[in-house]
Amino acid sequence: MKITLSNIFIKNKITISLLTLMAIGFVFRIHKLGYYSLFASDDALTALAIKNIVYKGYSAFPSGLLYPKELFFSYPTAWICKIFGINEFTLRIFNLPFSIALIPLIYILGKELYGKGVGLLSAGIITFATWQLEFTRYVRSYILVQFLFILSVYLFFRVFIKEEKISKLLVFSIFTLAIFTSFLGSMLLMTFLSLWLIKGKRAFKPITIVFFTSYILVIIGWLQIYGSMIDPFVMNYSGNTYTLSAILQKITLPQFVMLAHLTKHYPVFWYSLLFVFFFIFLYFARQLTFKKQRGYYLTILALSLFCLPELAALVIYGYTILNRNNTDLLKRRTIITSLSILSIGIIFWFFYGLFFWGKPVIDIIKQINIFKFPPLVYYFYFFKQFPAMSLMVIIGLLLLYLKGLKEKGGEAAIFLSSLFIGSIIFMPFPINHSLPRYNFPIYPLFILIYVFSVIEIARRLAGLIKFKKLAKNLATISSAAILLLSTLEHATPQEAWRLTNLHYGQPVIHPYLATSPYLTHYFDYKSAANFVKVNLKEGDLVLTTFERLVPYFYIGQVDYNIYFYEDKAMAFGDFSEKAGPGSDPYLESGGICSLARLKEFIKDNLRQNRRIWLITPNYTRLKDTNEKVVKERLDLYQDFFVFLNYNPQALAYVAQDNLTEVYEFNTTNFAR
Repeated sequence: MKITLSNIFIKNKITISLLTLMAIGFVFRIHKLGYYSLFASDDALTALAIKNIVYKGYSAFPSGLLYPKELFFSYPTAWICKIFGINEFTLRIFNLPFSIALIPLIYILGKELYGKGVGLLSAGIITFATWQLEFTRYVRSYILVQFLFILSVYLFFRVFIKEEKISKLLVFSIFTLAIFTSFLGSMLLMTFLSLWLIKGKRAFKPITIVFFTSYILVIIGWLQIYGSMIDPFVMNYSGNTYTLSAILQKITLPQFVMLAHLTKHYPVFWYSLLFVFFFIFLYFARQLTFKKQRGYYLTILALSLFCLPELAALVIYGYTILNRNNTDLLKRRTIITSLSILSIGIIFWFFYGLFFWGKPVIDIIKQINIFKFPPLVYYFYFFKQFPAMSLMVIIGLLLLYLKGLKEKGGEAAIFLSSLFIGSIIFMPFPINHSLPRYNFPIYPLFILIYVFSVIEIARRLAGLIKFKKLAKNLATISSAAILLLSTLEHATPQEAWRLTNLHYGQPVIHPYLATSPYLTHYFDYKSAANFVKVNLKEGDLVLTTFERLVPYFYIGQVDYNIYFYEDKAMAFGDFSEKAGPGSDPYLESGGICSLARLKEFIKDNLRQNRRIWLITPNYTRLKDTNEKVVKERLDLYQDFFVFLNYNPQALAYVAQDNLTEVYEFNTTNFAR
């Protein structure tokens, strides 16, 4: 056969398509990669730790507090910065190869589970997904841990589900890298849940038990190391702590506080108890016959009355999957009875909350939050920004569930659905607060299920046509295209280009699930901080509001931070009226928590002929006041902004975003 370009393309069309997507992805991701200043405190935390690695050789903050988090991200980035210098580009460049490598990786995983069509379409969506593009620009490990998570899932499926001869030590090493990159890596424990649901008793092989136990010990060790370094500092300021017993007291229900207290000094016992109990139950649930289901029903009732409906739902799901080959156990009556018992528990807690906590009936979502129902909280984050895609994912999960029940060889369906559901349910356990960005590692799974749902629905619609194969294929393609065009969100070339081609001052249209859920502008702290740095003289004082860590990164000095939101201010240091230098756990700065104290502070220092520099994003300049954070800060800082308006002569610089301002207070321009 004659070798032509068309022949080469036909033979290698998948490879060429992936290379094309990777090239496009590279252009979108590297464009203006170093243009913006650091975005927020999280960005600056990692950047400050990296800077300390460059100059002192270990990960720590200016206060001396060690930072054992994100080690696999921080040290390679520090090596890059040591060679090429510390700037926004070098701080972000380590994310770039992993963000691009995720494109072929999601194709490989999708192909492994459901074929080339699902894989290639998923790769195309991930290429233009604005969430992916935005996180590539953060000086954080989210892209890296997402890549390690998906790579671990893929290798786990091949090694433990398909039982291919791949080094299990390699798989364990990547699992370990994931947990040492971010605590979100602990969600990989759900791969073992998937394995159990697929293999049943056959999952209890010695190598699997050793792998599972070892990874549990890695997680416990990491949490204890992190807790021992962070707790003595953070606990003093915010009341937050990362030891296992403290996490359990914060994230679990009041019913378990006593148990957490009893196991305060034995975190290994608690985690072992938690997982052993759950897996033992699933094992015995599989042995139950249709006539002897009391234990199964009682467990659902107990979990529901303990206000743990998510675990009860998982038990129902696991029970039916484990018994998928036993048609007697899957009779309609069993499912209806299970769901009825679950509903009784939810209704009980609803009315308990209504009458004893005095919460309004209309606010169903908040009512569920009060119920400590974390899966709805985390899936709600997906639903808020991707409503159409989230509905498609729900349909896709149902289709995967039915596929796993009815079809032989439904391992892929069970694996993907249980991994996604299990990760959502498990997510509150390794963390002590709820943030949208914690969904990021499982976003590729979200896309895979979405694409599967689109293709499966299109295929079933085409099946209604009683024509030839060609007509059905055209109908399938047309239906899939219509579904994609009507439901795909935040993953188009136009949106991707707009996000990556913004100038300071333009609003950011990004998914709600960004690092800061209310960030609508990229604040230009860089030029504002550089202005201060150039004009700073010995004896001058630097004050900041909100994001004190970002100006510190650029200036190397922040003496006091102004924070009027007292209940949240404690998380950033001791912001009492007497707080002085050194009260911040991350910097050597102090705190000012009232306008009266600020005025007094300025007057006292001006008497000593000391200049004062103040850096602040002026929220009165934002036109979109519908954002929660804008309203919140305008209300809290209303008098503060009035105070600034009465001192226009002190305004020394306005940054490129037309929002961030620098005020210079000296003996000649201070009015009030």
